[in-house]
Amino acid sequence: MRLLIIDVNHEHPNTMHSNFYKSLSEVVDVEYYGPGYTDEIILRKGLNSFLSEKKHFDIIMVTWVFVLTCIDFSVPRTIYLWHRYDTSKYRIGTAIRYTYNILMDLAEYKKSKKVLVYYNDIVNLSNEWYEKIRSILNNDFYLLTCGTEFVQKWGKENKKVFGLNITNNVIRLDEEFHERIISIPIQAALPDEFEFRLLKEREFDWVIPGCINSDYPERKKVFDRISKAGYSIWDEALDRGMAYKHSRITRKHSCVYSSRMDKLINTYLLDTSNVYIPNQIKAEELGKFHENYRIGLRKARMAYADGGLGRSIVRKYIEVPAAGTILMCDDIVGLGKLGFKDGINAVFVNSQNVVRKTRQVCSDTGYMQSLADEGRKLVIKKHTVSHRVKDVRRAFEMILKEAYCGGHWEEGDFYIDGE
Repeated sequence: MRLLIIDVNHEHPNTMHSNFYKSLSEVVDVEYYGPGYTDEIILRKGLNSFLSEKKHFDIIMVTWVFVLTCIDFSVPRTIYLWHRYDTSKYRIGTAIRYTYNILMDLAEYKKSKKVLVYYNDIVNLSNEWYEKIRSILNNDFYLLTCGTEFVQKWGKENKKVFGLNITNNVIRLDEEFHERIISIPIQAALPDEFEFRLLKEREFDWVIPGCINSDYPERKKVFDRISKAGYSIWDEALDRGMAYKHSRITRKHSCVYSSRMDKLINTYLLDTSNVYIPNQIKAEELGKFHENYRIGLRKARMAYADGGLGRSIVRKYIEVPAAGTILMCDDIVGLGKLGFKDGINAVFVNSQNVVRKTRQVCSDTGYMQSLADEGRKLVIKKHTVSHRVKDVRRAFEMILKEAYCGGHWEEGDFYIDGE
């Protein structure tokens, strides 16, 4: 099977995304096309010329960051979401022109099956983006994303995450296009994330990893109550708020811009919170941050994970048990579908009962180790990046047979409807 990934070359601040794309090369023959991946001479010739020379790809997969170029760039948020990715040597205007032409060619191309990858803002997919994705699906595309079973359905309350309104738009897409949705979460573990050191040899009782801010209020409550109860907490994170800094001064001193216009767009026109705009953190610095994060998991016996205000699955649900640490977590939607069971391979807690449940867990050291072992076994058996890309390949194979009609999860396994 030959797969073409159409994307802009960037170092995504969340390595989960890049690991997922790169791992596809384990199971299919992968090539890339787009600014930063393709020679500029080839880009100028256009996608149709490239596809003609390459003869045939079974699947063409395009990432959402590419599709942003089809949205009105008078919307500051859209400009920001494009601009935060590293477009290599290209000025943003040049990259946008190339990408627009690529997308127009792709929309007309009928010789390959086409898949859109969308993992941005699952719980707050805007109406504008929803309409764009809906039109793409009506143009014979499939959608690789987190489906309905991993997204909580909300009422009419006007809740926000990261300043954006929570919507049910992903659920609406799944309800209308279930036979075109490949519901595979991107959250998965790599081999170097596994830790086998016994809990009794670890220095700390607890770690509460990640950002503690208004979008993750439960983490701060858990931290305070566990600390007040006298349990030791690893708290040596390099920067809990790295991904949420928003001051213009921070951006000004953290970014390298390819033009004065890029700097103007980012520094003065936008107030969206995120420090990850092009080239702001060197790869080695990001590596130090990730290793520091993993050190905390490896040194603690228990770790807390929650889905924030959106109550959606985050990578911590996989990272914690992979580290051989007991997953103490909020019971968010879809957790059971992935195979997590309360009291077996995880402990479902909230800020009100976390101290009581911690005492119960700690009262039996054998039970503690069993929880950690079973959590790690589940991840090793069902939730590595290799598992994810093999599931994607199975879905692609069914698509090529014209037999794909949706999928669902049970006990940590992805089943294709009608397979």
